[in-house]
Parts: sequence; structure tokens; C-alpha cells
Amino acid sequence: MFSPVFDMPVVKFKFNYGHTYLTSGGLAAKTNCITADSVACTMVDGTSQSLKFRGFTSIFRTRQFECVTVHNIIAIKSGNALFGGGNWVDVKGDFIGVYIDGYVYLVLGDRGLPVVDESYEKPKEKPLGQVVSLEEFRKLSY
Repeated sequence: MFSPVFDMPVVKFKFNYGHTYLTSGGLAAKTNCITADSVACTMVDGTSQSLKFRGFTSIFRTRQFECVTVHNIIAIKSGNALFGGGNWVDVKGDFIGVYIDGYVYLVLGDRGLPVVDESYEKPKEKPLGQVVSLEEFRKLSY
């Protein structure tokens, strides 16, 4: 079970087929990952951005700062060590983050787990485009 008492947890962020490990201040370990210490987020206006991860905060900060939705966080572990310490706890969903001065902080609940963003709705898929015959188009344009 995940312990609510923690110093600085570590989260596992999934990017394509790789993982990046993040803790307070950014990367938990050196990586060659193209994302470095950035995570995928959806802003209030619905746009997607990659924001620098800077740590964790409580639910109370959501009243003071702009909230974003953080995607692709797949696990969390207490303690700031990648190896040793607590066990990884798998998490699923889109989570609440707080956006402050260009950085994002993941909101943790009272049990130390990320808070799921219940209000987030995935964007609807765009309808497929219309298939056009270039031969027919050329006939009409001459």
C-alpha cells in the first residue's frame, strides 16, 4: 500500500514506448528522453502543451492557481529513490495539475496519490475527411 507519509515521491511518465522518472524539481535520474522533464498537459482552453514538471502540491493550491490536466502518469512511488524504498503503485487516468509560472505541479490527495481530473473530457475524434477523386475534380475545373 502507498504510504501517505512521504518526502518527495517519484512518478513514472510514459512517452511513446519509454518512461521518464520525475520528482520535485524535475528529473529523478539522467535520461536521454526527448521530453526531458516535460509532461503532456491540457490547458483550460483545451490546447495541448508540454510543460516542465516541478513537483507536487496539495489540493488547496487548485483554488489559488490555474489548473491543467496532466496525462500519461502511470505510476507513483514514495521516497525519492528510483531503486529501493517503497513499491511502485500503478495509477490510471488524467490527473489534476497546477500551472504556476510556466511549470506544472501534480496535485496529490490525502493518501499521497494523484487526484483524478473528473471534469476532463477527451477530445472527440474529428470526422474523416471526404474522399475526392482528382479525375472528377479536374473535369469540373476545366
